[in-house]
Amino acid sequence: MKGKKSFLFGGIICVILVLGSVFIIRETDNVEEKGHEIFPIWQETTERNENDEIKMSFVRLSVGIEHDEIALSIENCGVDPIYYGEKYYIEYLENDKWYTVYKQESVPSVSCEILPHNKTVSIYSIQKGLLSLPGVYRIYVEDIGYCEITIH
Repeated sequence: MKGKKSFLFGGIICVILVLGSVFIIRETDNVEEKGHEIFPIWQETTERNENDEIKMSFVRLSVGIEHDEIALSIENCGVDPIYYGEKYYIEYLENDKWYTVYKQESVPSVSCEILPHNKTVSIYSIQKGLLSLPGVYRIYVEDIGYCEITIH
């Protein structure tokens, strides 16, 4: 009887260890799978156009009640005015690939202008908590380019 209890107890321990291992492996799954759970979309990013006469830098992330905001400094280093719209995308870097995780495409046709050798700060509204996963993000503003944001 004592041998059967030891065998049964050992079997239960083995089952617990196997299930625990499966749980640990599942919890440490890559971000690509988690991306589908965390972000509104998860699409591999295609190459986009950049304007070499523009310098963009991250100013701040403001956390709001209904949405968050990214503030960017945008500088026109060229000799001609630049014009850009309000379409923008948020991308996340995973395994040396960029994935689009948020799109703001359905905005009215708005055009912003920056005169030569001037700069401005533009505010971009994003879904609340979108940048909650630590890592490297970038915002792509259509017609002008990218700005990287690192979240710790």
